[in-house]
Amino acid sequence: MSSPRTFSRKHAPLSWLVCLALLGCDSGSKDKSDKKEPGYAKAFDNSSAQVDPKAADKGLKNLREKADREHAEARKAELEEITNVAPPLPADVATACADAGAAMDEFKQQRLAGNAVELERWNRTKEPDVRKFVEACTAMGKIEIGACFANAHRKASLAMFGVEAIDDLAARCQERWGEGAAPSPVPN
Repeated sequence: MSSPRTFSRKHAPLSWLVCLALLGCDSGSKDKSDKKEPGYAKAFDNSSAQVDPKAADKGLKNLREKADREHAEARKAELEEITNVAPPLPADVATACADAGAAMDEFKQQRLAGNAVELERWNRTKEPDVRKFVEACTAMGKIEIGACFANAHRKASLAMFGVEAIDDLAARCQERWGEGAAPSPVPN
């Protein structure tokens, strides 16, 4: 009788052939091109890809233009949304414009929150700017404009409207609720 060690040595080549047959392993006898590569392997294979720099630049330019258009459309849609005036309106122009001044301060506080130096400067010097804003709003004489200013400053998203957008908000409110585009009530 043979020992287990002898048995395995005698039958080793046979066991490898059985393993290859059962597992479907390639013994090297077939041509490698007959094997099918998975789809994801082809997706990452760029060995034969030739990239045309001009086509790539044009593609990037088209993507940027599309992104810019979409951003402009989204900003315009948001501007229309936030410059709506809904009842109940404030009792008088002075109240509406005082609320608009407070909303403008909130707007600036939010946008300058990440810049401690600019936020500190705004907080030290905001009183005359807010006062001028409220005075210009009151001089326009329309409750709707004051309510629009307040609404626009409170509802404007950070993504679409930065600190410099105060003029855009004011101009749109004046166009919608005033006598057309009047001078901006925002002091520079």
